[in-house]
Amino acid sequence: MARQSILETPTAKNDSVSDFVTEDDFSALKKDISTLQKDFKKLFSDVSDVAKAKKDESISKGKDAADSAKEQFTEKKSELEGIIREKPLASVGVALGVGAVIALLAKR
Repeated sequence: MARQSILETPTAKNDSVSDFVTEDDFSALKKDISTLQKDFKKLFSDVSDVAKAKKDESISKGKDAADSAKEQFTEKKSELEGIIREKPLASVGVALGVGAVIALLAKR
């Protein structure tokens, strides 16, 4: 019997799938499925590795940004304390003015 395509369906009642699909076809299919499984495992592993690397990179950038913000805050705080020490009456006046503006805005 001549070899037919796997996609062809049996036409007579007595025909079976085994008449159309050979043992070599099954072996090739098993091998292809096994290869696909290995490829998917490798793909998922690679994607996982990339995600972990990006996560670590993002955490590092976040820590750097937090450290930078903390450093800037400390510098500005020191500058403000110095200004307050140099001009205490002006600082009190500015604080009163800012407080009054905030109070007016809060009433609206």
